[in-house]
This record gives sequence, C-alpha cells and structure tokens, in this order.
Amino acid sequence: MTTFVLPIGFDTRRITRPVVTHGVNADDTIILLRPDDDSDNEQSSRAIADVKQFLHEIEPNVTVSVKHVRRGDFTQTVNDCSEILAEVENPVVGLCGGPRDILLPLTVVSAVHADRLEQTYVFSDIDQSVQEWTLPPVTAPVPDAAAETLRSVAATGPCSLSTLAEQTDKSKSTVGRHLDTLEEIGLVRSWMEGKHRHIEITDAARLLTR
Repeated sequence: MTTFVLPIGFDTRRITRPVVTHGVNADDTIILLRPDDDSDNEQSSRAIADVKQFLHEIEPNVTVSVKHVRRGDFTQTVNDCSEILAEVENPVVGLCGGPRDILLPLTVVSAVHADRLEQTYVFSDIDQSVQEWTLPPVTAPVPDAAAETLRSVAATGPCSLSTLAEQTDKSKSTVGRHLDTLEEIGLVRSWMEGKHRHIEITDAARLLTR
C-alpha cells in the first residue's frame, strides 16, 4: 500500500502525473493538502473534484482525501505537514505545486523525513516533466565519536582508510567503525581498490559540514 502526499493548487497535472508515473493500486491512498482557510475556494474545489474523477477512472477503489493544514505561521505549517507524514509508512511525496504556503513547509519536512520517504517527485516548470528526486538526509545525526572522522574526510577529499587513520591519529579499526556508521546514515561512501578501502563524503555530508 502506498500513500501519496501532494499539495494541490489549480493545475491538476501536478497531482495526476506524479501518481501515474509512480503507479497507483486499489489499496493506495492519495492525500491532497490545502490551506485550512480555503475550503470554500471554488477553483480549488473544482481541481480536487477533477483529480478524484481522473484517479477513480484509472483505479476505482483508490482512496482520495483532502487534509487542510494551518498556514500563516511557518513553524505551525511545518508541524502540521510533519504530523501527516509521520502517520503513514513510506509515503510518496509530490513537491509539485500547490500554494507556496504549503509547498515550502512540506519541502522542509520532506528533507527532515528523507529516510522514511519511498519516493519524492517534482514537476518541472521548464518542460512539464515529472522527475524523481532523492533528498539528502540533511538532519542525519552524527555521533560525537565519528564527527572528527567526518570532518577529516570532508577536508581531505577522497582518500584511503590508512591515510585517514594517520591524519586523525587513530587506529584503522577505530576509523573503520566510524566510517561504517557514517556510511550507514548516508554521509560517506566507500569502495575497495585492491585491498585498500577508499572513502569520500556524500552531497548530504557537504551540506552538513558547511
């Protein structure tokens, strides 16, 4: 079962195309996000009705619901969006449009929950294509013991485990454990060249170390 979470505006393509691209099944749920103070907006009501009709033509048993989130206070909207994502398993998020009052907070929340998302889609304003994005885990917790190792990799660039151990004045086994932890949370990647392990930081780590 997949749960789609997408802010909806007046352009229904920004809802239907990501859902169709991903694929929809009978037990899936589509949650459409709108501000809590526009329930009487004629344009949005028409867009919601059109989306429901289109999706039910593709899969009659799919569930389409609307959730209204509070706006006006950015942190409040972030919390509302976070609660919605926390309630479902492996959500598919569409950062494809809708009111910026919701789209921006949902983008922040998606980055925070990146490790829980099944997939993230965006709708290009340039060529109207649907693109899959992988969000960096910018809030990944870095254990204190591994923080120095991460900073050293960031400063040195791609290097071998042996070089890193020399630079940090730690044993290879200790540095290796740190790297295992950092790789598990998506902050470094490693590969073998012969018998030697080499390491470099990921884009997410670049953001964190800045």
